This record gives sequence, structure tokens and C-alpha cells, in this order.
Amino acid sequence: MKVFIFDLDGTIADTFKFAHSIVNRLAKEFNFKELQSEEMEEMKGKTVQEIIRHLHVPVVKLPLIIARAHQELYKKIDQLEPIKGLREILIEISKLGDRMGIITSNSKKNVTRFLEQHEIKVFDFIISYNRILGKSYQIKTLLKHEKIDKKDALY
Repeated sequence: MKVFIFDLDGTIADTFKFAHSIVNRLAKEFNFKELQSEEMEEMKGKTVQEIIRHLHVPVVKLPLIIARAHQELYKKIDQLEPIKGLREILIEISKLGDRMGIITSNSKKNVTRFLEQHEIKVFDFIISYNRILGKSYQIKTLLKHEKIDKKDALY
């Protein structure tokens, strides 16, 4: 591999326990369906688009909702923990000498703060993307810009 690419939310940072309360606060504020406790586990396997449809999120308000979700998560960033055992795995991967980075819809500010708090110092880059273009677009752009063949990248 030439590059290892990770997501932050739910991959490196255990954000799941905060998702329910943030979604429901925003549902009240932006007038979409609240997420019931019994639906939480089901949402793990859904795409962002499927969750948006399920909750009847007003698409026109989506940029504002995403920005507010990042603000809410930033308030909780000091309470987030890394996925159990992942810090040690990341350190081992970094010893391979390949580049490592994060591509996330979360803000770079949140990512940096989380990594500093947990002393995770293995990443060469952090790319924060706009959800409208999507993660796959950002990955393709990174590989093209860095002249990395997709067979040499692992997401």
C-alpha cells in the first residue's frame, strides 16, 4: 500500500453514543422526524442518504443541519473516545512507512482536537469534505492529485 485512508466518525472515534441526542436536538430545531431509541442500531447499516430519507430531513436545510451537527459534536469532542484498541492498531500500521490520512465529513477542527486529545500522531493528512460531493469523490481526487493508483490505496 502507498496510502491508508480512514474515516473519523464511527471508525476512529466512537461517535455513536452521541448521535442519537444530536439528531433529536436537531430534529426539533429543523422540523424533521426524531430518531427513536430502537431505530439506532438499524441506522448503523444505512447510508447517509437513506437516513436522511428515513428521518424526512428537509434537503434544502441540509447544509445548515450538517454545520449545526458539527457544532454539537464539537461540544462533545472532549467526551469522545477512540474505538477500543484502534490507537494501538494505527500505531502498528504507521510503522509500515506508508502514508496515512483521514477523509471525513467532520470538521478538520474536530478531527485535530480529537487526535491531539488522544495523542494519536500517525496521520499525514486530514481532508474535511462537503457531504454534497461525497467521500468517494474526495478519495478519487486525493489519489489523482497524489498520483496514487487505486490498487495502492486502502480505505
